[in-house]
Amino acid sequence: MNIVNLVGNLTRDPVYFVQDDKSFVAKFDIATEVGYDAEKKEQRVEFVPITAFGISESFKPHLKKGRKVSVAGRVGTDSYEKDGNKIYATTVKAFNGAVRLLDSPKKEEGK
Repeated sequence: MNIVNLVGNLTRDPVYFVQDDKSFVAKFDIATEVGYDAEKKEQRVEFVPITAFGISESFKPHLKKGRKVSVAGRVGTDSYEKDGNKIYATTVKAFNGAVRLLDSPKKEEGK
């Protein structure tokens, strides 16, 4: 069974692509905590690329850098050509509607 559940913070604003049904595909990375490094006295973090399908127009404004999200999906591999070489990239492909916000938006400074 190929199912993953992750919690992390968006490292950048998503990049969106429109699907045939007018819903959006969002591509973004999340930073997930993977443990504490006692030697360095800091939290260890891994960066996970996410491809989320079925993002609605009304949800797009809420997916911003720094927001904490949960993602449920599967591990997948994409490939593309670069300089004549085939490049493979592993990503988490989020199930439709399986990206959830876990925090409130940060208030803008000065307001």
